Amino acid sequence: MRKRLAEEQHEVSDASFRGAALNGLALSLIIAGIFIALAGLYHRFAAHNPIAGNSRLTLDQGLAPRLQVDEARDLARLRSNEDAVLNQYGWVDSKSNRVRVPIARAMELLVQQGLTTNGIEIGKTRLDMRQEKASAERGKR
Repeated sequence: MRKRLAEEQHEVSDASFRGAALNGLALSLIIAGIFIALAGLYHRFAAHNPIAGNSRLTLDQGLAPRLQVDEARDLARLRSNEDAVLNQYGWVDSKSNRVRVPIARAMELLVQQGLTTNGIEIGKTRLDMRQEKASAERGKR
């Protein structure tokens, strides 16, 4: 009985040559189909390449990376544009009469008029709660 169980614990037949050949053939056909589809896509996209048809663009003009040559000048230009937006009056949308107010003036108006909440009650901030706790602790001493 033990001898019979030991013999049955392995594969009794070899792999089917026909099945392996059919699997190999199917895999080869799939790879060939993918190759043909990719070649067709390549030729289609190559025919519609806008840079290849434009003779005015040279390799330097069309494909060269745009490098940042003068970082300090670029940063100064960025900051001056930001300062102009923050510190000058200007139109945001003239059709709806929306204007941009300098940030300093906006803060003054906010202090004078207060923050409108449209009926929504604003809760205490963490800073408010810490200040109340500190003043309560000072009052206990």
